[in-house]
Amino acid sequence: MNNALFLDLDLGKQKEILLYFKKLLGVTWVDLSKMLRVNKSMMFFYCNDTCRMPFSHIEVLCDLTNSDINKFISLKTKEMSFCHETVIKRPVHSDSLAEFLGILSGDGCITKTGYSTYVTCGAVLDLEYVSKVVRFMFVELFGVFPNIRFQKGAVHCRVYSKRLYTFLTKDCSFPVGEKKGNLKVPVWIKENKKYSTAFLRGLFDTDGGVHKHHKNSIQLGFTSADKAFLKQIFETLKSVKLCPRLGEKDVWIFGKENVFRFFEVVNPKNPKHLFKFHEFLEIGVVPLSKDLLCGSRDLNPSSSLAANLLFI
Repeated sequence: MNNALFLDLDLGKQKEILLYFKKLLGVTWVDLSKMLRVNKSMMFFYCNDTCRMPFSHIEVLCDLTNSDINKFISLKTKEMSFCHETVIKRPVHSDSLAEFLGILSGDGCITKTGYSTYVTCGAVLDLEYVSKVVRFMFVELFGVFPNIRFQKGAVHCRVYSKRLYTFLTKDCSFPVGEKKGNLKVPVWIKENKKYSTAFLRGLFDTDGGVHKHHKNSIQLGFTSADKAFLKQIFETLKSVKLCPRLGEKDVWIFGKENVFRFFEVVNPKNPKHLFKFHEFLEIGVVPLSKDLLCGSRDLNPSSSLAANLLFI
């Protein structure tokens, strides 16, 4: 078989084929990748159609399962000498891009291994935010479709793309790997009030919190172990007149009027923050995270909502 022959199928069909053989063999994705002599990241690329799969993989899998190769001969193929990577959109400076960079600064990360860009949040309280807001922003801004996976109480929204990796690290100067000591609020965001509030929104939705101050009072907080970045957050909040107070590891906003103004100006989107704020408006007390009604639903990965979001 021509080693330059790759599958040229509709979206999702490569994944269907791999799932078929995976089930037939009764193996894990890691085992399957070893059988095909590719790394695990390449399996993700095949499944989300970032890369075309060589037809030679079908031959290997047919040999391993004693399947009839003639059942797959009719599959549409294309001769090419390399794996094609999906072209991404390259957004200009906007409040949406500023918000996305705020999200990445809070609970995101970029790694060179697999050219991975991902956001990790709590699997219960943040699932709605990740699935409806973060996931949509990947699509809207870059034209890429992230996969969502659950692991040890966390939900991961992830994209494997060298082009996205390059755009975020080169054009947006976002750090690779360790963020502590390397995070910065981009100058173009600092110099524009609209972009500043959007950045704060993304950061607060992922790394901020609504807390009880005293029994009948409310406070907002940003937490970071990066003192230099925390100082930049403090200055950004001041620039949009949100009256912050700087601590050792936190930036706080106290007082009902200041908190009300924050929600009016920044307009957070994370349902858990909105729920706490609305509860305070209704009953005058900020509920604890463990008591949130929005966290009482069955959001286990086996539930229908989570199952529909699982990548594999």
